Amino acid sequence: MKPSTTSALSLVALLLTGCATKPAPTSADIGNSHASPGAEYAGPAPSPETIDDADALSSLQRAFTQTAGDTVFFDFDSYALNQDSRRQLDHQVAWLSAHPDVKITIAGNCDERGTRTYNMALGARRSNAVRDYFVARGLHPARLKTVSYGKERPLETAANEAAWARNRNARSVLIGLAWR
Repeated sequence: MKPSTTSALSLVALLLTGCATKPAPTSADIGNSHASPGAEYAGPAPSPETIDDADALSSLQRAFTQTAGDTVFFDFDSYALNQDSRRQLDHQVAWLSAHPDVKITIAGNCDERGTRTYNMALGARRSNAVRDYFVARGLHPARLKTVSYGKERPLETAANEAAWARNRNARSVLIGLAWR
């Protein structure tokens, strides 16, 4: 490992362990959580300049998830952003505005009901609705990618309304630096 990589990883580890007041989420929590409205991060996230490997990007994703939340939810057969979703996305916009070099993929997801083709299209409309919201609030479009997973990547595998509600979502995933 290069000396600069070792230094960057040490800085990331120090920032995340020395400043966080909440325990870090487990791998099961990543992608399943979103911060409560008004949640504040207890310390600074690592600088995007330190992102040169997967571990550092994973640490930055955890900081994003803890601070801003990474998931918004949708009503059945809808891609409209409700008031709770817009509030959650405002937290994400604030975090992403404070980290202007970070780029993300917005993944649209659906519950298991409906055909694969229909759900792929609905997932795309959901991810695009989030992207449009971000752009309308000043995030540069080049930082934002969208993808639809339809019903292929459920958070919950049960076949009931509670599970279906959790599977109707769009998740923001950090994928690297925008300008590198």
